[in-house]
Amino acid sequence: LWPYFVADAARAVRIVRARARELGITPSGIGCMGFSAGGHLVSLLASGRELAPPSVVDTTVDALSFVPDFVALSYPFISLVDDALQTGGTKRCIKIFAGRSDPPDELRQLLSSQLHVHAKHPPTFIWHCEDDRIVPVAQARAMAEALAAAHVPSELYILPSGGHAIGLALEGECEHSNDWLARFFDWIRALPPQADHAS
Repeated sequence: LWPYFVADAARAVRIVRARARELGITPSGIGCMGFSAGGHLVSLLASGRELAPPSVVDTTVDALSFVPDFVALSYPFISLVDDALQTGGTKRCIKIFAGRSDPPDELRQLLSSQLHVHAKHPPTFIWHCEDDRIVPVAQARAMAEALAAAHVPSELYILPSGGHAIGLALEGECEHSNDWLARFFDWIRALPPQADHAS
């Protein structure tokens, strides 16, 4: 429940960054991918706001940034503030994230990621299906518009069909299997190198 899931995710990124060389990965090349409600969680991390106190205090780990170097949002739930973007599915997400079905406006705004995009927001890849009836594609478009307005490197890829909760949409899982994944990898390869994060 809010806000503990945000603290857990932030700590996970910090731990991976602290152990990056031990794991054989680049400390400045850590990405996060989330699907549906998980896409919302990743978008909250990307905003760079310390939304919850760390569950464990470790001065070495806590000195590192919890902000991913790039993110991928897969059919993400993004906004709690625009009624036009809500369906029965997103209303269930609101209850999951906010801990109640009728959160106050202040909390709705705090958890609406498109309101917190800024120039230093990490590069973001978004994909969604046009016929998604659980989380409408307008949620992805709202985030993409905010990223474009802040001049953040980003890409929005919309599949014409596939619905919701199609996982990685690999071979045979939907009509456009693998389309988004190939595009995502091309997008990652084109990203410029990132500087190491110390805070």
